[in-house]
Formats: sequence, C-alpha cells, structure tokens
Amino acid sequence: MLEGLAVWGIFNAGGYLAKEVIGPLAKDALEDYTKDFFKESIKEYTGLSDQDTQKKLLVKALKAFVALVEKELKIADLSKQEVKQYTKPLKQYINNQSIKAILGSAFKYDCQGIDTDTLAKTWAELKLLPLPEEFRWKYIGKQYLKQVQTIIKQSDKLRPIWDSQTLDAIAKNTKATAGIIPNFNLREYQEAILESYGNVKLDSLDTDGSA
Repeated sequence: MLEGLAVWGIFNAGGYLAKEVIGPLAKDALEDYTKDFFKESIKEYTGLSDQDTQKKLLVKALKAFVALVEKELKIADLSKQEVKQYTKPLKQYINNQSIKAILGSAFKYDCQGIDTDTLAKTWAELKLLPLPEEFRWKYIGKQYLKQVQTIIKQSDKLRPIWDSQTLDAIAKNTKATAGIIPNFNLREYQEAILESYGNVKLDSLDTDGSA
C-alpha cells in the first residue's frame, strides 16, 4: 500500500506533515477511513463503488488539507522543528469522526463551504497542541474546498458525473424560470454540451471580462 500511495503522489509532493500524517494510514485502516470519509458525499456519485478510486481521491484531499495546515504554521513563522511537533496532533485530529465527515463533505455537489467553526472547535476540544493566534481556519476551509473541486474536475470518473449534475441543475433552473420548452430533449442537450465542452479546463478560462 505504501507503493500505492507513492503512485498516487503522496510522496511526490507536499511538505513534511503530509507525508508523516497521511503515510501511516496505508499501514493501518485506510479502507475504513475511506468509508467514513465518503459516507455521505459519495452517495451523490451514483455508481462510484471502486474502492481504489475512492482511496486515490481521499489521499489527494487529505494531502491538500494537511498542506494547507502546514502552510498556515509556516506563515506564523514557526521553525521546521516547531512544525514537526504538530505531527502527532494532526494524526489524532484527522482521525476524529467529525473531522472526517467535514472534510468529506467538500465532495458534495452543492457544497458551498465546509464547517470551519467545527474544525476550530474540535481542535480545542481535543486539547491538542495550541495553534498560532493568526491561524486561519476559514481560509483553510475556503482553499480546501477549491482544491477538492479541482480534484473532482481532474478525475476521469467523477468529472462526467459532476458535469451531468451541473447540467441537470441548469435544466431545472431553466424550467423554473422559463417554463418547459416544447419538444426539448434534455438528454440530447446534455450529451451535446458534454461533447463540446467536456475537455475544457474551467480553471483556465479568463473570467476578468477581457478579450
């Protein structure tokens, strides 16, 4: 399994904490952790039962989260040795059931933000090593959600489902505002849109209004 994590990129990028905190999952209970992590959100991806795919998504998401935590610690001018002291607390933290559920909730299609108040509250309730005063849970939550959405868009198995759900939402909104268009074939419309724009990387589009 350690070789699998290397293939998934856990040891190819990321800082010290990502490797030390997530790596042990490979030797312990990665499968059980994955089930808890995706317990609610994975229901929205009908047919996605491949455990290997779920584990890859989990590792990428956890790596993103832990990297954001490490970044905040470094911004607070903590030394490398001081950052290392958060290894054990973070291991305990990400194994908390509430934290698993919150981090997994970012995979829900309509997720607008994760519960950063509970992220902060849980760290305090577990009486873990105090975080720097300037530590920003809300910033971490916002950036984590963005990175999870990127992970979804880059997944060959999740992106088509995500795109389909987006089109369904657009169609429902269109019907609600303009009424049902006679002889409108939603499925053909979805397929045409996906065929035309399925390979477009949304993150690369210019959104500042310039030509």
